[in-house]
Amino acid sequence: MSKDQKQYSELQGGVGRAVHFRTERFRSRALLGELSPELWVGDARARLYDVSMNGLSFYVPPSEAPGDGLEVPIRLLLDGEEGFRGSARVVRTDVEGGLVKIGATIVSGFIDIPRLVSLHDNAAFERSVSAGSRRYSSVPADYSASVHAASVFLAHWSRLLDERERRLVDDGASPEAVLRLELRLEEQMRREWREVRARANETSRVCYEDAATLLAAKRLTELLVTPQLRVAPLWWDAYTKPLGYPGDFRMMTYMYESDRRGDTMFGRIMHQLGREERLAWTVTSRKELMLEQLARAIRATQGEGPVRIASLASGPAREIQEFLERYDGSRRLEFTLIDQDDRALSYAYERLIRASARLGDRVRVTCLFTSFRQLIGNPELLEQLGNHDFIYSAGFFDYLDAATASRVAENCMKLVRPGGRGLFGNAAVSDDVHWVPEFVLDWRLTLRTRDELVAAMPTKGISSVEPLADASDAWHFVELTRSA
Repeated sequence: MSKDQKQYSELQGGVGRAVHFRTERFRSRALLGELSPELWVGDARARLYDVSMNGLSFYVPPSEAPGDGLEVPIRLLLDGEEGFRGSARVVRTDVEGGLVKIGATIVSGFIDIPRLVSLHDNAAFERSVSAGSRRYSSVPADYSASVHAASVFLAHWSRLLDERERRLVDDGASPEAVLRLELRLEEQMRREWREVRARANETSRVCYEDAATLLAAKRLTELLVTPQLRVAPLWWDAYTKPLGYPGDFRMMTYMYESDRRGDTMFGRIMHQLGREERLAWTVTSRKELMLEQLARAIRATQGEGPVRIASLASGPAREIQEFLERYDGSRRLEFTLIDQDDRALSYAYERLIRASARLGDRVRVTCLFTSFRQLIGNPELLEQLGNHDFIYSAGFFDYLDAATASRVAENCMKLVRPGGRGLFGNAAVSDDVHWVPEFVLDWRLTLRTRDELVAAMPTKGISSVEPLADASDAWHFVELTRSA
């Protein structure tokens, strides 16, 4: 490890691990996706939302909701097998869509997450064995045909290109000759792929009408389509999520950079076609909007002191890097990067320091290694970070339900000085974007309309709520101004 790496590693790690520790929480549908866990709170059936080693949250009807501070018995079962039995104390109550969402802390025993996962996987396996290939029989015929067409497309071009590439290499063809052929074939594959994915988008809509059908359709897609994309880096990393979460900073780098990645001609072409997916290629237009907003924040900030800007779920912070590369240093700037992945912070910090080196002490970059849940629940942290002129998050609210999005935005605005702004983005609802992430990549996003995003924003202490959009209209944004 180089000297520079140690310095920035210490910066993030030191700051992040100074934040109060909280055990990792897992969304139920992410942790236990194949089976619906059975949760009992006393004698009432509840719907599990998320779970950690020492806590959980769940939904119940208003008539069944336990009061704040009440200790209640908890039983969690998976396919009849008991995964946890103990008691929990209610610490938070919210109303969402006619149900009450309860947050509770375990007061006897603990929830053994690895055991839950093991119970889930064993039960799911036995169900799959019992059903055999009949598990896909509930998939609508039109969608099955679309999956077959996509599988044939990938198998055909993979075999054809691999054989041709081997022949070219054996014949001593130059890299330039291979690239010329690759670019020509890419145009033809692009036209055909667009037809294939358009049909899959259209026929997959009916699968959402029933949870069991949706699961069977997703598994059929992952059986026949997804494995054939193993050689295309963007697709395979998006599916396997090697850093442990979707949309990591490496994925964002793939989308920003036009490098032809992959070890084979077929892999490189499919990598490029993946970059052309609507929510991939439009991250560039989203970045351009962020560049405009950074410049606006600097122009709008009065006084002689530094302009203080925070980025939540900052990832690679590409927009800040590009901004600093062209910045004239007219105002002192202080950037705070907030992310729950210290690897993303390390990656971003190094690039921002390099981009701002010529500006000397006119630019300061601080990294905070913490999760958004800690940001919500830690008043001391909020006080420590306060008084920013501008805070923004471009690609994070897509993973939050409406109530959590509102709490995150509300707490983010507490980091902003009176009269300062916040800007929060979300992927827009569109007919042509759900098949690839949901079915091919198992990448679940909460797409929202502009009105839905506005409705999820807090209003207390906010003087204005204004919707914005990037040039592609693939992303919605809401600008909040804190009351003076």
